[in-house]
Amino acid sequence: MTAVILWIFPEQRHLSFVLAAWTLGVSGACFLGFIRLRNVDLSSLQLPIDWKWIKKGIKVAFPFLLATLSLRALYTFDRYWVEAISGLEVLAAYVFFAGIANAIISFLDAAVFSFTYPELIAAVGRKDAKRFKDQLRRMGIQTILLTLTLSASAIILTGPIIHWIKRDVYAQHLSLLFWTIFATAISAVSMIPHYGLYALREDTSIIVGHIFSLPIFFIVTVALSKFYDTTSIPMSLTFTFLSLLIFKYIMLKRNSTFAA
Repeated sequence: MTAVILWIFPEQRHLSFVLAAWTLGVSGACFLGFIRLRNVDLSSLQLPIDWKWIKKGIKVAFPFLLATLSLRALYTFDRYWVEAISGLEVLAAYVFFAGIANAIISFLDAAVFSFTYPELIAAVGRKDAKRFKDQLRRMGIQTILLTLTLSASAIILTGPIIHWIKRDVYAQHLSLLFWTIFATAISAVSMIPHYGLYALREDTSIIVGHIFSLPIFFIVTVALSKFYDTTSIPMSLTFTFLSLLIFKYIMLKRNSTFAA
């Protein structure tokens, strides 16, 4: 709804309106949640708290939290690094390109992963190695084909969009788009062994890979920034996701007779 209003009324394209729309949306969500909570049976609140169970849950969840934060931190520190190297105008272009590239993952989640992943889990539950391999191969083919199609479409369509919105700085740093899409494509392909490992409950491999992705990104960025300036950021992301892809693939082959 906010996007439609901003499209129709260009004079509303400022942070105050976006903040007001965000506040209204969050307030509406809280109100609906409060109405829903009124129907909850509150008698359960009188039961004693199982602190032992909660502590066990925290111990199990903390490594996953750390791994998730490490991976998500890549998409925070890269923006700070771009701003530090090239300023806010180039950062705006980078964020714009990153938004386009991230749409590829969103499409894959909706069109591929959400359908194939449950089949992987079911195959593992039935100890059906052939079914597991078939579903993993199917996920791989669909992911690669859709990633290539979406990446090519994004590259082709971004040029006319930049011309339409009349942002010269975006056109001057179009190389950031190519590298950002390349990094996202590698990340998308790495989700194939990722879901395989997750279905097999090889959580440790996933956690280790994600935690080490952050220092890899920092080391590579420091090394490349001496030669490539702003482009070193998406290049480092590409190398990081490629490392994750290789690591997860090796772990999938090593830890499972299903994927052998």
